Amino acid sequence: MATILTIDCSACGFQREFAGTCTLVLDSQGDEHVCPHPGELAEAERVTGLSFKQLRQTGRLRLGAAALCPACGEIGHFVAPRKSIEAIRVRNKWLEGLSCRSCGAKGLLPGARNAAPPAGCATVGLLANAILWAPLLGHTYWAIPAVVALAVFVFWWVYLARKEKEYWASIACPACQSRGLSVAMTGRS
Repeated sequence: MATILTIDCSACGFQREFAGTCTLVLDSQGDEHVCPHPGELAEAERVTGLSFKQLRQTGRLRLGAAALCPACGEIGHFVAPRKSIEAIRVRNKWLEGLSCRSCGAKGLLPGARNAAPPAGCATVGLLANAILWAPLLGHTYWAIPAVVALAVFVFWWVYLARKEKEYWASIACPACQSRGLSVAMTGRS
């Protein structure tokens, strides 16, 4: 599921909510539509009238990454080049040539600085089940690696959350230019 984040400024009350990445689909007129998660494929098929296979073959399904405009504060989703998924997650160099769709300003900032661990809730659930049920089923050899894996996963998740907060704290608010935006996970779509 896509994580919904909210950034806000305590100095002036500026606030924006966004999903870090999303699925975009091009309709027959060439306009982009954001497909909410879960159910993005059904939404893409509804918007275009084409099957998933046809959408892939024609290149109309795209990965969109959020970017914040430091001038006007708008958050838009931009299509990243397919070969630079690493650029989306860490460096975001692909944003350098893009401008804001609302005001035309350059220097867009990535909506999420760090890659989140894959399948967070599912991973925690599987590891917790292994820890709880393995000894009851007589498979104690699974419990110890599951505890270690869960500890590593939680440590990594906390580390990335801290780095994300540091990233947003270093950005000037588009509305009042004071430093120290805060970020919080407000839900999942």
